[in-house]
Amino acid sequence: MNAGDDFEQALATARPRSWPRPTATSAVVLLTAALSAGVSVAVSLAIDNPPRPTAASPTSVTNLGAIWGRALTGAAPQHEPLSQAEHQANQVPRGAHVDRRADAISFTGSTATITFVANPPNGRDMAFRSAGLENPTIEVRRGTRVRIHFVNGDSDSAHGWLLLEPVVTAGNQAHGPRAFPGSYAPVLGDPTSAGQAAEWITFRATTSGTYRYECPVPGHAAMGMQGTFVVNS
Repeated sequence: MNAGDDFEQALATARPRSWPRPTATSAVVLLTAALSAGVSVAVSLAIDNPPRPTAASPTSVTNLGAIWGRALTGAAPQHEPLSQAEHQANQVPRGAHVDRRADAISFTGSTATITFVANPPNGRDMAFRSAGLENPTIEVRRGTRVRIHFVNGDSDSAHGWLLLEPVVTAGNQAHGPRAFPGSYAPVLGDPTSAGQAAEWITFRATTSGTYRYECPVPGHAAMGMQGTFVVNS
């Protein structure tokens, strides 16, 4: 069990029956505590009821991403030039079949390497792009070794990539446990002079089913940063 799993287990044990409505301050405190403990942020920062922006409150889902983006600047394990991120967001993965009409990317081999760029340049806001598609459906075969190259293409907001098993409905959103060990890219911050924040993750799709990938920053999935991931028998 890794540090991220330990943190998830601790949160699950301590989780109240209903979360209090988060604030920017509480979110930053949680984020800071996780980082200081050397823990990955992804699943642990998913909140059932993200704050709704109001005229009376300066805290909104959008500026929460901005707060985290600034806090995590420079913390990513890799950085890539913006032009490279844009190119990769439109490149067809090796061994993939792209159905642009169905907005789908499918793999039939034993391995699948996929690049996801969050909010790429000249792309739709609050979306992932892969092979030139926005939030495409991904299809792989059971047992496939999946490598995800995740890049935060945004200039002023944090984003992550998380694969979930949607078993719980909270409001209008489905949330569930992480689908497979390792199937999350920790939240990445704003770019630096070295380029856009990036991360590689690897997991094995061991169980057939329909899963959902999303950005774990509260509110981002509801704003459009989500898609379907299918594991076929």
